[in-house]
Amino acid sequence: FSSLFLCLCILSSCKKEAKTTFQNVLILGNSITKSPPAPEIGWYGDWGMAASAPEKDFVHLLIGKFNKENPSVKVNYKNISDFEGGYWQYNLSNLDSLKNLKPDLIILRIGENVNAGTLEEHQFKKFYTALIHYIRPDSIDTKTLCVANFWKNEPVENVIKSCSLETNSEYVELSSLERIENVAWDEYTNAGVRAHPSDKGMAAIANIIWAKIIKLQ
Repeated sequence: FSSLFLCLCILSSCKKEAKTTFQNVLILGNSITKSPPAPEIGWYGDWGMAASAPEKDFVHLLIGKFNKENPSVKVNYKNISDFEGGYWQYNLSNLDSLKNLKPDLIILRIGENVNAGTLEEHQFKKFYTALIHYIRPDSIDTKTLCVANFWKNEPVENVIKSCSLETNSEYVELSSLERIENVAWDEYTNAGVRAHPSDKGMAAIANIIWAKIIKLQ
């Protein structure tokens, strides 16, 4: 009986240790992360595009998970789609206010707006890697997740995966989620909006990212 009790205690302790203890999280993304209102295309929200409400996008779902584990956690997030569209001329000092927060977990959730046809011409690998090194504090305690495309784009995903390995970051694949049941195809009329993740797709993104996060502790 005493041996069984000891085993149960050890298992209980392991479960507790699996919880995340991150205090300061930074998420850099694109319109899937946060998109301001664009009435001309039928989008009136100010959160992750195509989610039915703020609390339904992947960022706010992750915030809920973080808060459940650690109520004092701070989560900041920003749309950097302008980096995706012009990374070779992007001024990284635009991110200084976020860099100065010294996050202990960085989630890079970008890639969809990167032109696969000009990856080599504009040296995407070089500038994606530079982004990681710039925003990441000089601390071995900071973890980085490189979350690749929701819309499958192998050339871009391959570069992101390579960068993650070379920068000691964690790679997270999402393109397996690009199925009709995970997009908001029946909820909007604009093709660009309706191709974004639905509430179900957003939840799937959050769950995949969270599964990786809890393994980082």
